[in-house]
Amino acid sequence: MSGGLNFLSKRSSKRGISTVLGAAIFVAIVFTVIFPLMLYMHALQDLYMREASNRLGYEIERFNEKLEIHASTGKPDALGRATLYAYLYNPGHLEVNIVAFYIESKLRGLTPIELSTPIVLAPGAQIVYHIPVTIDPDDEVTIRAATARGRSYSAPEVGLSVRKPPY
Repeated sequence: MSGGLNFLSKRSSKRGISTVLGAAIFVAIVFTVIFPLMLYMHALQDLYMREASNRLGYEIERFNEKLEIHASTGKPDALGRATLYAYLYNPGHLEVNIVAFYIESKLRGLTPIELSTPIVLAPGAQIVYHIPVTIDPDDEVTIRAATARGRSYSAPEVGLSVRKPPY
């Protein structure tokens, strides 16, 4: 019998070692796989929150951007064609960068005019801009200005023509 008891005691000590060894392997897995994964997930969430905050700030700026635009024609030439002028005013508290004009013409359709150098309007600033387009005597146009923040502003003078000036 004593041989049988000796056999049981060796077996129970091996069970204790395998439990400790299993716990050590589990802790090693946690520290080598799960803990770095948690750090990576936290870094991704931090990046997402920063980008979401930046986008929110951009949308707030975009919402607060203001621009007033009015259109007029110049003196007609001998053929009756006239140049276009845009009166631009920034009543807001943010700087406005105008990057393009779009001329909607009854005869020519949509004419985009992208500016090589944006027009920068500080808060409270105003400017008269000569748009490098001439309109025919029978043409009617509407002028729109596009900003760097993606907003579009339309002049209230719809159907502007040489024969129907805004003044």
